[in-house]
Amino acid sequence: MTILPNHSAYASSSNAVHIVGEVENNTTKYLDFVEVKANIFDDQGNLVDTNFTYTWLEILPPGEITCFDILLFDLPENWDRYEFEDVAYRTDGVPAPKMTIYDDNGAYDSDFGWYEITGQVRNDDSKVAESVSVIGTLHNSSGTVVGSDFAYPDDEDLYPGQASAFELLSVGRDYADVASYRLQADGSSQTHQQWLRSREQTD
Repeated sequence: MTILPNHSAYASSSNAVHIVGEVENNTTKYLDFVEVKANIFDDQGNLVDTNFTYTWLEILPPGEITCFDILLFDLPENWDRYEFEDVAYRTDGVPAPKMTIYDDNGAYDSDFGWYEITGQVRNDDSKVAESVSVIGTLHNSSGTVVGSDFAYPDDEDLYPGQASAFELLSVGRDYADVASYRLQADGSSQTHQQWLRSREQTD
């Protein structure tokens, strides 16, 4: 499991620090609970904070890349650098349902400074796709990750062949540096009967 070198850090308008980047699954397993941890040091080399996050994509297939966003609050003004620990993960993940994202379009809004991606996600699997989300990774012209977020489509549970629209809005800083983006669909599979039973239990 590898953290790619194109990570970066930025301060949001709420004074939180985001460390964003990408990991690559270089194993032959479907990984889940992929955990990325960063330690923060001041300009004297003292450890001043630490935090971790899980990748937005819950199941990471072999050879696939996905993004992360570590959020830190109240860092001292003299914080200087961060260092990652080894990525932790489990190897018992199961493949997500096959889904396709299409009709997507990304645009920067200079009035508000945000970056908006719209599109549609379709379930191309033979089973119901449950708790569907769309994950977006934003890159600048050098390929550095400058944003990482996710959104739910209008319909979070999709029957085979069903599609739903989504809007992914990245806010909190000025995203004028975004040059490209990558989208991934996430969700879990259930047969129609399993899906109906789960809905009956929650009603």
